[in-house]
Amino acid sequence: MRITINEPDGRTSGLVLGDTYGYNYDNEFKYLDLDGVTGSDSIAMLERALKAAWPDGIAEEDKPAAEKTLQILRTLLEMAEKNPDGTWRLAP
Repeated sequence: MRITINEPDGRTSGLVLGDTYGYNYDNEFKYLDLDGVTGSDSIAMLERALKAAWPDGIAEEDKPAAEKTLQILRTLLEMAEKNPDGTWRLAP
């Protein structure tokens, strides 16, 4: 999946995620929820997802996926903060 946000100068920033990063960090948020949302509107969503990404009592075998998820969510949050007027687009 490719997740991009448009920047004020017309360029886009983004990430490409493999299928393996579907870690269930929040039942209320999925990457697809970002599609069509502005950077400013996505900040609260991403902050909630970050808080849920590392639950108490996480199993040792789930930690690598959770760490990768945290990294992805932090990057997306930084992109949203940098481009509050940008719009997220997702493509398979």
